Amino acid sequence: MVQSAVDGDTRSLPGGRPASGRAPDDPGRPPRTRSMRFTLAGLLVVPLVSLVVLWAFAASTTLGNALHEHNYNRLITLSSAPTDKLVNQVAQERQQTFTWLSTDPRPTETVLNASRNRTNAVVSAYRRMLAQTGGLRPASAPGRRGHFDEAAVQAAGDPGLR
Repeated sequence: MVQSAVDGDTRSLPGGRPASGRAPDDPGRPPRTRSMRFTLAGLLVVPLVSLVVLWAFAASTTLGNALHEHNYNRLITLSSAPTDKLVNQVAQERQQTFTWLSTDPRPTETVLNASRNRTNAVVSAYRRMLAQTGGLRPASAPGRRGHFDEAAVQAAGDPGLR
């Protein structure tokens, strides 16, 4: 038993161990230097830091994918209407040209010129759309970016082909 310096009481833990935490027969063991608060804080900091790092990794992965999907959806929204108009107008112009070439006494070219003017307007709108969505296009498919765009513009915009 150990006598307390303050009030003269002697306290001991079960098993004959004194309240100070040292065994009576182990005088070489140093006394506890860290407080229990410091020990518990150290035990809680490691999982907390691990949790924060795991959350940051999950957030960065999710945020990257969300931004990629947002850019893709915006690109589709902005480019679908001009592309549809371009494809439909070129098909209509080709049909009118085929009809004009198929008739034996060829009519005047006024119908073809009106269709070509409409196609030229649609091609210029399509080119404006390509310029507006230039920043979004690398997010979709960098390797195939210009193939469709160039083919569509060449087929619709080259007067020699029409």
